[in-house]
Amino acid sequence: MKRFVRSELLQKTGINQATSTKAAGNMALMASRNQDGLAQNNLDQFFKDLGLVGLNSVTLLLLDATHSSNVAITTFAKEKGRVILDQKNPAILILNKNELNQKYQQALAESDSGHLLPQIEKGLDAAIEHRPNVFLGLLHADCAPICIYDPLTHFYSLIHAGTLGALNGIVTYTINLMKKECGVLPKNLIAYIGPCIADANYNITYSVYWPIIKQIMTKEEAEKLDLKTMIKKQLLKAGLKEKNIEVSDFCTAGNEMFFSNHSAQDPSSEGRNLTIIGM
Repeated sequence: MKRFVRSELLQKTGINQATSTKAAGNMALMASRNQDGLAQNNLDQFFKDLGLVGLNSVTLLLLDATHSSNVAITTFAKEKGRVILDQKNPAILILNKNELNQKYQQALAESDSGHLLPQIEKGLDAAIEHRPNVFLGLLHADCAPICIYDPLTHFYSLIHAGTLGALNGIVTYTINLMKKECGVLPKNLIAYIGPCIADANYNITYSVYWPIIKQIMTKEEAEKLDLKTMIKKQLLKAGLKEKNIEVSDFCTAGNEMFFSNHSAQDPSSEGRNLTIIGM
């Protein structure tokens, strides 16, 4: 089994990008998901597998992903090794906080999942970088990791997009911030939608977020929803060229290579894949 998979398009640009598989080990840092305690060792070995220096010689900024719509541009991080990138991290230069759609907020507050709202609002689900020896990272199961790179300005971004985040604009917010603050042109961007759950294995109406999502779509529409297709349409609408968008064929729930909450016997203890991008 492969220890990681990569984007062919991004490989041609020279930027480092990869998604780990089960063969590389569980990357989850949360104790309940990292019962063998090997995550840190797996992280370090993953970087070596990619032909990079050890994790202690670079900075890995791990997104504090919670299905929010918040995006950050990062600046110099003093720490080497693994760093959790949350809203309070001093490595953040610009924080673009985007509130959940008002309908979403009300629906979530009134549902059985209302306790999740404060956590979502405090999250950080996308980041933008451009410095060497700094990697953006995302621990994920079935949500989509989206890697974006501009070969001209060398700015790159990593986005965590589940159905909720995608519907609430995390992809568009990130590209708009890259345009406004980094001087990138969407037509020059290379994008990769990484391994995530495919529509054949997922029905959003069973999701904990369905009470929110049903505010903007019918059950019939939701049952036809495909996360990868939705994200690709958003990238195209934002100005990216179709030839510059690559979509992974892998479904995390339908392929035993990947950790997947949806197909796990015990989702609460299921491990995590790691997607990184950096120079």
